Amino acid sequence: MARGRLKVADNALPDRIVIPDLDAVIVAGALHQADLIGFRLVIADPPADLRTLQASARWVVAAQEPEAGAVRFRGDTVVVTLRRDGGDGAGDREPRQPLPPRLSDRPPLGEEPPTPLERALPPLGRTRDELGQDATVLRFERPSAGH
Repeated sequence: MARGRLKVADNALPDRIVIPDLDAVIVAGALHQADLIGFRLVIADPPADLRTLQASARWVVAAQEPEAGAVRFRGDTVVVTLRRDGGDGAGDREPRQPLPPRLSDRPPLGEEPPTPLERALPPLGRTRDELGQDATVLRFERPSAGH
């Protein structure tokens, strides 16, 4: 069985590619574009090993050489520098609405929470029963349906 040789066309030119804009793209996305389009991606001064950079969404492309839109040959190299983008990765830091009650504002376990009347009146050292019997406390009742 004879081996065949690959025949190269007489006028074969390497494929030309257009370098994409990688600005603010995470490392994994930039590597994916390099595979799709066909160029080599080199990270200048990597802040960590490549596996960590690929797994993190904090490191993004800050600059690239050659610039976006440049025409190069398939297999050429694009050099990128990275910057750390984003916070500490702890997630959303916006306050919840409404804010949860503070632990210090909650009544101790075993005690009933104060009524709206007790919260509205300044603390006078009176008990709940005394407040309920106070003549100045108005009680509102709904009128019956017949009136």
